[in-house]
Amino acid sequence: MNNKGGRVNYGRRSWRFAVLMAVTLVFAGCGGSDGESSSGSGQNVSFPGSLVGERIEFTVTDAKTANSVAEGLVIVYDFSSDGRVQGTNPETGRVLEPTRYEYSASGNNAVITLFYDDEFGTRFEEYQLQGKENILSGTYDYEAVVTSPPDATGGGAASGTYVIVPPNNASFYEAKNASALSEDAESILQKMTRRNDIANVSMTGQRDAYVAVDANGALFADTSLKERRVVRDDMLQPEETVTLPYPPEGTFSETALDSAGVPTATALAGDGRYWFWSGDANYDPRIDPTLPSPVHSIIKGTGGGMVIAGADRRPYYACLTPDSGCASAAQDELDALGIEDVGLAAVVGRSLFYTDTVNRALRVADLDPGSSGTLVPIPPGLDPIAQLAVGRFPFVVAITINGKVVAWDYDGGYLDVPAEAQSNAMDISAGINPASGPDVRKYDVAMVREDGIGVVWTYNWNDQSVEDVRMPEEGSNSKGVVVTPYPGHILFLKKSDG
Repeated sequence: MNNKGGRVNYGRRSWRFAVLMAVTLVFAGCGGSDGESSSGSGQNVSFPGSLVGERIEFTVTDAKTANSVAEGLVIVYDFSSDGRVQGTNPETGRVLEPTRYEYSASGNNAVITLFYDDEFGTRFEEYQLQGKENILSGTYDYEAVVTSPPDATGGGAASGTYVIVPPNNASFYEAKNASALSEDAESILQKMTRRNDIANVSMTGQRDAYVAVDANGALFADTSLKERRVVRDDMLQPEETVTLPYPPEGTFSETALDSAGVPTATALAGDGRYWFWSGDANYDPRIDPTLPSPVHSIIKGTGGGMVIAGADRRPYYACLTPDSGCASAAQDELDALGIEDVGLAAVVGRSLFYTDTVNRALRVADLDPGSSGTLVPIPPGLDPIAQLAVGRFPFVVAITINGKVVAWDYDGGYLDVPAEAQSNAMDISAGINPASGPDVRKYDVAMVREDGIGVVWTYNWNDQSVEDVRMPEEGSNSKGVVVTPYPGHILFLKKSDG
């Protein structure tokens, strides 16, 4: 894909992708006939076919002009079931959205032409695909003309190989009133939908960063985009280029992001070591040497700043900046609480919630007795806990060992849970609703049931009522859920057979 300086047309629609080119290749087998063509204007038309949710990746092996994407890089195009076509330039990370397209297919050959129309004129990209016997992979030739000022870059030509990727396991549900996404945020969410093996993901909206683990335990991350307006000494400085370190290699189970100040990524390795790194601060991955071994888990709600570690499974503060050491006084106060044999743990304000490894009964400790913040109590009659989903919200959400969703406020009073989400819970997450403001506060909760159905609802904190209960199609056949830091955008992770 040429378009190094092309103008980008962003929309806000569902993140359920399929591939324009993939459908083109198999159109004759999906109810169409050879030689047919179609085009859309403004909003692209939808295609019939059985490849909804797939994508195509082009690997450049021969960059024939200086304006072509460099050899060895991979260009991705997605075709959404709502008629949206998008491509991503691997050199710039920009998401490009054609305004219309034309295609034709015959046997194992197909031609796709993508047009970009604006007030300056028209530019196009053309892919000529030559499929192998199964048409899921083959070779391609590429040509582009980009003539629209002021971003004109001339033409481009390239060739290489393509592959049609099986359906991924990430699906985004976008609420009707979802907040508008920045260019960086939209790029991150699209990157999530390109993965077919996401097992665990952490995101922060403060600096548009993410870190995740795939099904094999490998890390993939972006803890600081390459060009970013950064804050130094409380003054906004111009854009600068920062080094983006690769995450460490190995097998990992959990991730977290500390978004306070410098965004720092953390990851728990299978051997019990705790890694941290940051692109924004330009320091490479390293191990926290102050923690006892092994590290068992990351305490939720701390951005990776606290973990459960050591043979006695006690809470510890982690050192997330190189050579800074840790505040020994704070650790001494934590040690004085006498907490050990911890199974699950999470922090809400000054409240440290934790369970033991045997009975899983929930307890709470005060991390800052002298502060004016509220110590959140445990509601009466609470069953043992299987999962905690808490954060910087005025309530706590959890799943009991019986698969029941429970929620309570800062006074320890139970909150209503919609009937659709009351039982057989498998995963749960919470975050802010886009309708929140100075006069009304609203918070979203999303859960996945054991039958793979996703349920989303909203708490209106003015009267603590439940409203807007939804079971979106994007949440079907799911095994996990993440309420992203972008209000109104929820990531569902699909089951392996989905």
